[in-house]
Amino acid sequence: MKQKKQSKEQARAVEARRLKWIGGISAAVILLVFIAAVVFNAGHGSEKDTLERYYAAMYEADGSLEDAVACIIPSRQQETYNQLTSGGTNFRVLAQWRADAMTLVGDNVKVRVDILDRSRPDSGNLNTIRQTYPDAEEYRAVSFRLTLTGEDGTRTLVGIASMLRVKGSWYLSGDGVQAQLEAEPAVTE
Repeated sequence: MKQKKQSKEQARAVEARRLKWIGGISAAVILLVFIAAVVFNAGHGSEKDTLERYYAAMYEADGSLEDAVACIIPSRQQETYNQLTSGGTNFRVLAQWRADAMTLVGDNVKVRVDILDRSRPDSGNLNTIRQTYPDAEEYRAVSFRLTLTGEDGTRTLVGIASMLRVKGSWYLSGDGVQAQLEAEPAVTE
């Protein structure tokens, strides 16, 4: 009888360890899924995030052409990369973007984007947009202010970008972003 009692206790102990392992593994899997979701959606959660990521890739020292292209709608990324690099052979465009920013504000450029306005098309226009971008869940024309800050000062540009939401993330359409310098503030004496 004593032996049966011990074997039941051992069986319960084994079952308890097994349940702890299953619980631990389940928690680890949930954590990995959460981390993957955060990593893969980082920077594309809003129009502002995407624009800041795009311009940081262009103008900040630690950005890359690949980072900028990742902000373009996935169906146009390879085409955009090929256009910017002459088929993957010329990477001067990144150096030119950085030189332009440094001319405006000096070294150690940092970017900030502020959204000024968002337009939403009616359902008819969205259907037209989906003819070109079938994966588009939403479209917005986004006007924004881009602030470049560096060692020699700050300059702002205003622009408008065509933005698309695909699978919950915002991207640039790849049709180009129009931005121009804001007028210099008047000097009062």
